[in-house]
This record gives sequence, structure tokens and C-alpha cells, in this order.
Amino acid sequence: MAHAAAHHVLLSLFYTGRHNFGWATHQLSATLGISFEKIGWISFAMLAGYAAGQLVNGILADRLSPGT
Repeated sequence: MAHAAAHHVLLSLFYTGRHNFGWATHQLSATLGISFEKIGWISFAMLAGYAAGQLVNGILADRLSPGT
């Protein structure tokens, strides 16, 4: 039960981080002194990692799911 709760907390953190990154781009650029092109690559890497995680988690959920 605790494992499922931790899983939901992690998924919600990934979700909010993915959706709030766009709001932080100007501040990241100004604070870290990096170009918007590099921020775009960071955003792409986050999206690719999220997509890969969804694929792996979906396969695992199908194989390990109790019930149906």
C-alpha cells in the first residue's frame, strides 16, 4: 500500500514538473545564463525521458497488474 502511495506521489511530481517547466524558462535563462536553444534541448530531453518512462511503466503495469 505504501509503495502505491509513493508511486502516485512521484507521478504527480513528474506531471507538475513537466507542465511547469515552460513557465520557468525565462528565469532559467536569465539566472543560469543559458540560451533558449539549450533550454529547448533540456525540454526535449525531459519529454523523451517522460515518454520512455510511460512506455516502460505501461508494459510493467500490464504484466504485473492483479485482477483483469
